[in-house]
Amino acid sequence: MGKFDQRVDVNLYIEHAADFAKPLLEYLRRLVHSTFPEITQTIKSLFKFYSTIIL
Repeated sequence: MGKFDQRVDVNLYIEHAADFAKPLLEYLRRLVHSTFPEITQTIKSLFKFYSTIIL
């Protein structure tokens, strides 16, 4: 998987999500990281956010 912002725990965010949302969040997380391996995952304002610099 890609890089992770060490200041936040996305796993904790997903664990506290509604039960119906957990599989979707995990799927989207894997999809984004497999599509863009250079991406850095972080959380801003309690919403998942992916940012990358494409040169």
